[in-house]
Amino acid sequence: MDRKKRYIEEQIIGILKEAEAGVPIKELCRRHGFSEASYYLWRNKFGGREVSDAKRLEALEAENARLMRLLAESLLDDVLPDETTILKFRRLLDRFALTAQMMNVIHDVLAARALCSRVA
Repeated sequence: MDRKKRYIEEQIIGILKEAEAGVPIKELCRRHGFSEASYYLWRNKFGGREVSDAKRLEALEAENARLMRLLAESLLDDVLPDETTILKFRRLLDRFALTAQMMNVIHDVLAARALCSRVA
């Protein structure tokens, strides 16, 4: 189950900018309600980024997800007829050496087509 994020990337980048401006870390943690460990994790992950970078990355990730879904639908249209068995589907996955992320997208497409019971 996914945990709900309490802070969006833009907020985190803003907090990191405050720290760069000289606000003590403990004061930031107390004011915004997060731990020092979270601050250092965020600094390692988001340090040096601008808000525009975060928005651009989010747009690229959304585009990537859309393209992966299109690829999955294309693969299923071209290669996977409705009567395909589980064994043939697994061979297909091995043949294309698909990543786990792509396999999840294909599973979602199959679920949308009501074929999920055959794949699960």
